[in-house]
Amino acid sequence: MDTFLLTWNPKDSSVEEIAVEWKRVRAGRKSEAVDWSCGSNKSLPVGSRVFLHRQRVEPRGIVASGWVVRASYEGDHWDDERAEQGDLANYVDWMIDAAVDGFGDTTVPDSLAVHLLSRGPIHDQITWSNMPGSGIRVPPEAAAEIERLWALHLGGSKAVPDQAGLTSAKEGWIEQRLARSRYRENGLRDAKIAAAIKASSDGRLRCEVPGCGFCFEEVYGDPGKGFAHVHHLNVLSGSDEPIITTLADLAIVCANCHAMIHRGGECRPLEGLLKRSK
Repeated sequence: MDTFLLTWNPKDSSVEEIAVEWKRVRAGRKSEAVDWSCGSNKSLPVGSRVFLHRQRVEPRGIVASGWVVRASYEGDHWDDERAEQGDLANYVDWMIDAAVDGFGDTTVPDSLAVHLLSRGPIHDQITWSNMPGSGIRVPPEAAAEIERLWALHLGGSKAVPDQAGLTSAKEGWIEQRLARSRYRENGLRDAKIAAAIKASSDGRLRCEVPGCGFCFEEVYGDPGKGFAHVHHLNVLSGSDEPIITTLADLAIVCANCHAMIHRGGECRPLEGLLKRSK
């Protein structure tokens, strides 16, 4: 899976359109793709991981993430004056899956700050101080570190970075706990859930990982009724073109198993995933 940084300068453009889609995601509604400039990069494939980096204006840092759903293409330049002159720009269409507190609001976004991003492999492989433009490819080692820090920043992990001598820390912001997934056809997901409910002896969804069987409804009652994650058994990131997915290519899984299936960028098989102590 390729990872890229899309850049945003608040002095030149807004994230209003993306913020609207983010509100839809948070409300559990279907969101739409948003186009974004990818600089001189003409090779961002479908399925790429993207992070939106706020720069030039403090607080600088990553403010949102998502997936490319339409490969890079040319269109009228985003600057109206240049568009009138016939200039073109490169774009990608992407869908947001996570964002920091304050994203799109009048408040200052709680960015994953540059000073945290400029350590370790990220510091060696990416120049954060003055990025040349949008659509920057992130080397795999740095991409993995960004994902780790991003999960920590959003509160999606209880892992703690090595902070020898730490005696205090910033706390009190609202945590967003999100299940992150690549863009998929929502109708197919709904059909899979409907089919699984119909096939179930008691009309409940259970994780299909052997040895798990977790049911959200049994644990949470009404809020968990009809809820589960839908996992693609086949890896789609290796294909630049759309492929046909059937219901047989999907599996009902719980959030924990889904996270373990994909942890570290892997797509592990369901069989043998769960290791029970003897």
